Amino acid sequence: MDNQALVSQAVIIDNDGRVYYLGNIDDRKLHSETVLDFIKKKYPNNLEFKKLDKDSPKATIGYYLGNVGNVTYFNEGSFGIMYLPDNINDIQIDRIYSLGINDQIGMLNYNPVDLGFVIYESIGINNDYTFKEAMDEYIDLNKEVEHYNGKKYN
Repeated sequence: MDNQALVSQAVIIDNDGRVYYLGNIDDRKLHSETVLDFIKKKYPNNLEFKKLDKDSPKATIGYYLGNVGNVTYFNEGSFGIMYLPDNINDIQIDRIYSLGINDQIGMLNYNPVDLGFVIYESIGINNDYTFKEAMDEYIDLNKEVEHYNGKKYN
């Protein structure tokens, strides 16, 4: 089990399952600045990301990263916020469960909709779920999705 996620400001899991640990939770730098530095390096030619700046809400940053297939996790210390792409795959799900955040209180956001502002369906909005519980519920809600290949995660 990996615990690096608990000391990082943010974690990105790309659609190939590569995990990027960004910043340190004790940094004074904004989470958005840390993630935007990553975006500039990884996606220098993607014009969609030019719409983002350091004042962009986490939900918007998670939405744009999700549009290119990334899972985005923001560590707030005592809790976390995760944004799932519509096309999440088994490798990404495995990586989420192995991040070492299963017992952390968190909110899981999925099925984003852009209405000029981004909204999500959420699990754990009242800080009443651990990430493992939220992911287990998400998997249960999406059992019929083909790419899960009948794999049991919970």
